[in-house]
Amino acid sequence: MIVKTRHLLTVIAFCFVLAASAQAQRTALDAVQILPAAYREGVLKISADNGVPNPQRWYFIARKTGVQRAESLTVQGQEIVGEKRSLDLRTIIENPSPIDFSRVKINSNAAWDIAMKYASDKGRKLASVSYVLQQKGASSAPLWSVWCYDPAGGSIGLVTLMATSGEIVSSE
Repeated sequence: MIVKTRHLLTVIAFCFVLAASAQAQRTALDAVQILPAAYREGVLKISADNGVPNPQRWYFIARKTGVQRAESLTVQGQEIVGEKRSLDLRTIIENPSPIDFSRVKINSNAAWDIAMKYASDKGRKLASVSYVLQQKGASSAPLWSVWCYDPAGGSIGLVTLMATSGEIVSSE
């Protein structure tokens, strides 16, 4: 009986670990929904590293509605785990317009699929990616920049694609 109880407890603990891991694994657009409403209309940049396809954390540079200064926010799972004044002046200066999420049709998981094909076409195996989603002006299209890495951590290249259609704009 004791062995069965231990086995049952082990299975339950394993299920909790899997559930926690699944919650931490969110797409970029899922993570946007975790942000307070005051920030959602002011997101200037979304980034993440170690996406496989989804990363453990998404990083945001965003402005609150009616506030000029930008904040850095970190989303992990279903919560904001970091919030501070942004020191990313390049993003703040180069991206005065927030991302228009109504135009984003390609989520991070679809960007991963495109990166997989890109790596495969180069005869390489994709193991992880780094993501950046930005929009350089109010009338420009939002773009994904996806840096691709092999299992040894070596660079496969960079793919830039339209977040509106998935069309590859450039690749290195």
